Amino acid sequence: LLLLLLLLTNCCCLQFNDEFVSRHYPQFELAADLRQNLISTTSLARMKDLAAQIQDAIVTQVSACVGSAIPAPLIEAQGEKEYQAKLLDLVQRGVARPEDVEKQLTPEALQAFIASERLGLEERCRYILASEAIAEEQGIQVDIEGLDTEVERAKQQCKKDNVGFDEDVYRQEIIEKLKYAAVMQWLRQNLKVDVLPWGGEAGQVQQQPEMAAV
Repeated sequence: LLLLLLLLTNCCCLQFNDEFVSRHYPQFELAADLRQNLISTTSLARMKDLAAQIQDAIVTQVSACVGSAIPAPLIEAQGEKEYQAKLLDLVQRGVARPEDVEKQLTPEALQAFIASERLGLEERCRYILASEAIAEEQGIQVDIEGLDTEVERAKQQCKKDNVGFDEDVYRQEIIEKLKYAAVMQWLRQNLKVDVLPWGGEAGQVQQQPEMAAV
């Protein structure tokens, strides 16, 4: 970040000009090209960060619409799903070996994960319940074209990583993710989102959708 600021403001002891750029960054012809590339890159990163914060704000607001208590079995099921996904991600990224992950698949480790993530799990369970109600009320359908291809890809990847794979469970999880993504798209189109100036929360949902009782 410091290097970026120096380049953008020409405050470096080296003169940031076309000669400097051609010598150190031959993929750019002019200093102006490199400057614009740096600005575009950071702008894209800010946009992605803002989009993520807005989505988090939507999830929080929609989850608050579900006032009933979340049954413990639902929280535990969601926790188990997220815990297994976390461990699988470690294997696929090469951070952990399958045999090391297997050692973490214990009831004690799962309960510790659920305890540490309980508030987040409750919020996500509330959002899932709200999403189900919204999807039903609004008649939201998902396009499952390419689902078989994705299932086969995941099956081969798990086989390569020597990780167990349940085709039916994975298929259902993909359909659920597609449905929740479709609901999120509907929410983005039907909720008013105000982005506050720097110093406030990045995204705030000011209107809530009417939805079926959960």
